[in-house]
Amino acid sequence: IPANSTRFTVECRFKVFTPSKKPVRLLARWNDLPVQKSKPGKPATPRAEDPERSGFYLGLGSSGEVVFGARNAMGDQETVSGYGLKRNTAWHHVAASWNEGRVTIFIDGKEARKTTFSKVTDLGTINAPLVIGKKVASEPAPRVARSPFFEGFISDIAVWSIARDQNALAATIDKPLSGKESGLVAYFPLHDMLQGPLIMGLPTGVSATISEDLGR
Repeated sequence: IPANSTRFTVECRFKVFTPSKKPVRLLARWNDLPVQKSKPGKPATPRAEDPERSGFYLGLGSSGEVVFGARNAMGDQETVSGYGLKRNTAWHHVAASWNEGRVTIFIDGKEARKTTFSKVTDLGTINAPLVIGKKVASEPAPRVARSPFFEGFISDIAVWSIARDQNALAATIDKPLSGKESGLVAYFPLHDMLQGPLIMGLPTGVSATISEDLGR
């Protein structure tokens, strides 16, 4: 996945086993790093830019909302929620587009929320890999709580190097991608039973691996 993060879109389909009130991340390029706190009576150490802080995630909130979060290299973090997702066990499609701080959340092909972040407008270089449905540590560290794994099915994961709009999403939401679409960086249909740890995607040469690291 390219590290350049000026504009992009992430999307997927999902189906939960049972509706849950626990927040989960469906797709994430996000490093859970220790939070540096200042000692009482002493000023906090000025922060320096660190690409390891930069990242984003697309997930589900505790009330069933679709959540997109982003963090820049300085450690500034902002989130936005889109509402309208039905809390059931049917298949749903969610997407988030990023355009230099302008965020749009889509639910089942319709625009659910649009906003502009005030602090996090430049993500810079993102070093974190794209992770699908993995248990993720939440801040603060070192005694971190763990958010749950996503419990359900995820398919049709697509990453784009462009900020897609509602018309572009509508044109592809009901059919598999060919891998030749303009701006498509990675596509993992995940329609068939996996036969091993390596997952081949599109365009040709894109791949992912199944990790046994449970984060415990």
